[in-house]
Amino acid sequence: MMQTNSVDLTYPQGFRTDPFKGNASYDKVIDLAKQGLNNDDKGYRREFIRLVEAAKGLERTN
Repeated sequence: MMQTNSVDLTYPQGFRTDPFKGNASYDKVIDLAKQGLNNDDKGYRREFIRLVEAAKGLERTN
């Protein structure tokens, strides 16, 4: 449960401009989320990973 919360709290930070992002990155969020895939009965974590990957791709194009 704690791992889910850390991923959920890391993702919304504006990775490019937020001075409080620390060492957060899309890759780190994806890695943390993937660690919990064995406990994803309803597929929410897989969908979250898909959304973060999409956001990461959008940032590369801007």
